[in-house]
Amino acid sequence: MYDGAGVWGAYDEIDVAIIATTVPEPFGRIPIEAAAAGAPTIGARVGGITESIRHGENGLLYDFRDSADLTRQMRRILEEPGLYQRLRGPLSPGRHAHHGCGSGGGLSHRARQCGRGEALSVPTVLIVGAG
Repeated sequence: MYDGAGVWGAYDEIDVAIIATTVPEPFGRIPIEAAAAGAPTIGARVGGITESIRHGENGLLYDFRDSADLTRQMRRILEEPGLYQRLRGPLSPGRHAHHGCGSGGGLSHRARQCGRGEALSVPTVLIVGAG
């Protein structure tokens, strides 16, 4: 478990958060924290998680307890051109504010040509599970 400062340090290192929960979350704080750090979240379509993730706008939702759908959403963010950039668009800039395309750091280094809308190639992911 991270302390308060450690939580933000961890979020600063990720591109995508994934909530792989098997129990309903009454108030999912992970999507809110991830958004504040500039990272979209893939979360279960259940409970409070649906209050903060707008599917296809600032994150992706998968059907609760459906691992095949979770896999589909993860593949989408890896393979669908421009999706990662579109999901990240409305979020707080977080660490990505100082990593423009071609600057050689963070996601832009891994995606190489994010300005042209390529898919996310090698993301750093925070996976949170409950239950």
